[in-house]
Amino acid sequence: MTRALCVGREAEIAAILTEADAAVQGTRAAVLLVRGAPGSGKTTVLDQAVVSMRERGYSVARGRADALDAARPYAALLDTINRSELLSDAMREALETLRAVVDPVAVRARPGAEAARGSERVLDLTVRALRTAAQEGPQVVVLEDLHHADAAMMQMLATGLRSLDHVPVVFLLSLRHGFEDRTGELESFVNRRAADKRAVVLDLEPLSRADARELVQARVAQAGSGIGPQDIDALAADAYERTGGLPLFLDTYVHQHLEGAANASTYPRRTRMHLQEWLLGYDALALRVAQALSVLTSIRLVDLECVQEAIGYPASDLEGAFDRLVRMGVLYEEGREFHFAQPMLREELYDALGAAQRVRMHARAARHLEARGGRVTDLVGWATHVVKSTEPGDDAGFNAALEVAEHVGLSAPLVAAEWVGLARERLLPGDPREFDVDATRVGLLSYGGRLAEAIALSEEVLEKNGIGGRTARLAREHSMNLLGVGRFADALEVLTRAERSGVVDPAHAPVRAHALYSLGRREEADAAALLAARNEPMERDAYFAWLVMSAFDAQVLAREDRDALRERLEREAGEFGPLLEREARAALMVLAMEGGGGANEARRHARRIAELTGEDWAPRLDSTQMLAQTELSFVEGAWDEALAWADLGRSGEESAGMSVARDAVRALGVLMLDDLARPREAADLSRGLVARAPAGAPLVEAAHARVLVSGGEIASARDRLIRQIDWQLERGLPIFIGLVAEELARLPESDTDDEVLSHIRGAHELAAPLGWPANDVYLNRTLARMYCATDPDTAARHASVSWEIAHAHGMHAESARSGLVLGALGVDASSHLVAAHDLFRTLGAADLVSTARRHMRSAGIPIPRQRRRRGKASEVEGVVARLAIEGLTNHQIAQRLHYSVKTVELYLSRVYQQYGVSGRVALASGVASGAIEL
Repeated sequence: MTRALCVGREAEIAAILTEADAAVQGTRAAVLLVRGAPGSGKTTVLDQAVVSMRERGYSVARGRADALDAARPYAALLDTINRSELLSDAMREALETLRAVVDPVAVRARPGAEAARGSERVLDLTVRALRTAAQEGPQVVVLEDLHHADAAMMQMLATGLRSLDHVPVVFLLSLRHGFEDRTGELESFVNRRAADKRAVVLDLEPLSRADARELVQARVAQAGSGIGPQDIDALAADAYERTGGLPLFLDTYVHQHLEGAANASTYPRRTRMHLQEWLLGYDALALRVAQALSVLTSIRLVDLECVQEAIGYPASDLEGAFDRLVRMGVLYEEGREFHFAQPMLREELYDALGAAQRVRMHARAARHLEARGGRVTDLVGWATHVVKSTEPGDDAGFNAALEVAEHVGLSAPLVAAEWVGLARERLLPGDPREFDVDATRVGLLSYGGRLAEAIALSEEVLEKNGIGGRTARLAREHSMNLLGVGRFADALEVLTRAERSGVVDPAHAPVRAHALYSLGRREEADAAALLAARNEPMERDAYFAWLVMSAFDAQVLAREDRDALRERLEREAGEFGPLLEREARAALMVLAMEGGGGANEARRHARRIAELTGEDWAPRLDSTQMLAQTELSFVEGAWDEALAWADLGRSGEESAGMSVARDAVRALGVLMLDDLARPREAADLSRGLVARAPAGAPLVEAAHARVLVSGGEIASARDRLIRQIDWQLERGLPIFIGLVAEELARLPESDTDDEVLSHIRGAHELAAPLGWPANDVYLNRTLARMYCATDPDTAARHASVSWEIAHAHGMHAESARSGLVLGALGVDASSHLVAAHDLFRTLGAADLVSTARRHMRSAGIPIPRQRRRRGKASEVEGVVARLAIEGLTNHQIAQRLHYSVKTVELYLSRVYQQYGVSGRVALASGVASGAIEL
């Protein structure tokens, strides 16, 4: 097949190359999305861009999603791994580790390996492999036809792009219009980045008439035809009218015309039907062989046996037809497999088979694959053929689909949900298995974060089957999902319906307590939480729901009941095996962080979880558990870890079922990024939080206020924070009220604002009797800030209480913040300020380091200086350099660090001289590559 000509796409290719070069020079990721209708030339544009990138020294890894792989988890990623350029031993090792996790063949070959898989593990290894590659030079990852990608791949891709924001990797993606149900989340993400000038979206339109003529002229010249200018004009006009200017069809039509095809005048307008006729000419046997092979996504020579069985020709004739397909360019060889060079052709051939013939071919392919061990080596491929060759009522398709769902559930729950859906389609109406299959699918959708879909399906099932008996477990899961999306009243209604139907479920009490508490019905919530704490759950699954919700609701219990619950949970944690012990320990973390025990106790449970699950202990990721882990990392100063959790918390962010607790995780990330002087990232992480959050989400409001202050909207931030505290005071809800109050106290001139002081006092009166360590730390420090100018003794007393609680509970970052206040008040100023300075310098919190230094200068305390090592900037130079790399101007850096502009310029010039670079771009490139260590 003649290589497609690239005409009329010069601007798009130039845009791709410009953005890629800018990203590499700025040590950041580039995301380039090429979209268009079928035949618009997406692959041709990618081909040309890749050629130019290779010439510039980029290394390219390229993969493609296929229509028949839509239910195969991470198929496009595996294709990319198989075709990637291995640059070094380190890169080869990273990719082989990733392949062992993603490749279904490798996983099935290792007994028990499924337990080690997980979507977080896939993401972690993918990011690690790309970081490894980026250390060796600029990298390009090309992923084509993502409209065919599986749900696990799409979810992992959106999260991975965020995780690689500061790594010089270029992602060149393509997809077709009309698949928004599958690509909508990714497209929304890229569009938002494009609005911030951090991505480029290229929508390929039909060629202009002038470009169409140029393409025709180039094709005529290539063919050596003697057609004159007037004939070229006529051919170009005719081709444009028949193809609508879509370059692939236009080019194909011209080539067909030049070949003298008899049916050129009947060429159908803007369709794909011509492709098989032109590419296969009038070779009937080759056409039949190609149609039979279109059922397969990858083809080996042994597959000709299956084709021979289907069409009945001698083996020698089939081999000859197969060779002609390769010579014509319809198929190309890669490794030991053959693939269709043009995916659209394969789709068209597949459609042309007709429904009945497709069913017969899939049945033959399933038998052929199973005969050579395919059920073990390619379970997904085998099951795909079985499902597509069976009708409703055939248990073979039902069982095959469920087998795949069970196999991929850990690593790709959303793909598993699709397979369960396929199994459901193989049941006849009224089949008694319908309910169990639907309930399984609800669980997988919940596990994969698609709460809105899970809720819709469970509502449909409960409406059909009622609540009670076998539907009791589904009703419980439905109520918990409703809590996750903030539909507290609806969750209560489900519980009430269940109990009216005679359902007795110990797990209902904590779910009810959570809902009542969130609705501000404090007395009822207290009673339900107390009942939950004293209940005796019997069933294994009820125990799981009970312990998670009880830990969250324990914040409303009196201290003695809370301590009794904590002791009981820990005592019973190991009774149901490692999986439920892990969940129990995570629930105990929630209880420690939100109700008592503090960071020291939470850390003990985190260590036990790590013992149970290995180093990567993020499985399952119940939203409240993720929040507890993020808060633990936040208060103890493990900010890199906390930010990783925050980034993971925004996976699936456009889903209507995004968890309330996951939004809180992201909000904590916003606060940390702002403290780290990374305002643009903070604003990006906060995007969409306020619009989606239910009323009275304290962490979301605190994060939004921080972003407003960064943008100079101080009055708006003040009003929102005061409204939030009012909302919580009216309902008696103390959770995170201390953090909200402290954000209010941070605002300029807040210490002279009587309304602000009144609200902070109200928050303290609500939370103080409960004895929660985190709230006590925040609120005492907040009161110290407010009284600094008017009553230093009272301020010192509150600051000391805050520091002592934080120190006693292992909340290192918070004890350092309280130490800043004590130092400013002159209470043991030297030890407190130096300790805070050193911790925040280690964390890279430029603003807090600057605050410590300002107080130290005022008190005459020498600022500790790091000994400069050869080839390494001083600590203050490193802070300035990092802010410059972040994109701040010299004036903005000076304002943030309270320096003069000339001082900033001096520090930057020293850094440039120290590392032998010419400016910010070169400095950023060196830092990203690892050649420069700040």
